Amino acid sequence: MGSCNRSSKENSQMIKVRYFGRVQFVTNRGEDKLEVSEDMSLKELLDQLGAVYGTEFKKSVFRSEGEFRTFASIYVDERNVKDLDEKLGRFKEVRIIAYSPVSGG
Repeated sequence: MGSCNRSSKENSQMIKVRYFGRVQFVTNRGEDKLEVSEDMSLKELLDQLGAVYGTEFKKSVFRSEGEFRTFASIYVDERNVKDLDEKLGRFKEVRIIAYSPVSGG
């Protein structure tokens, strides 16, 4: 995938973004390694991934602007994160998980 870097190299780091469930299907990848700036937020990262992977990626993660789908979860390192303003500078991994709802009878 490319780089999400918006600032100088000294203020950036590599982060692993791993995809599971519907998101893995949409991206056709298991993971990306991206360079992110120290002050990049989770929202900025997801916006950039949406620009690369398109509408289906966005629909897999969000119900509406800024509102996660019921069956989508974002983990930053080992912590489930709901705050899109979370800064990524000190973290090593983001996991994006989107399950398909199950129904039946």
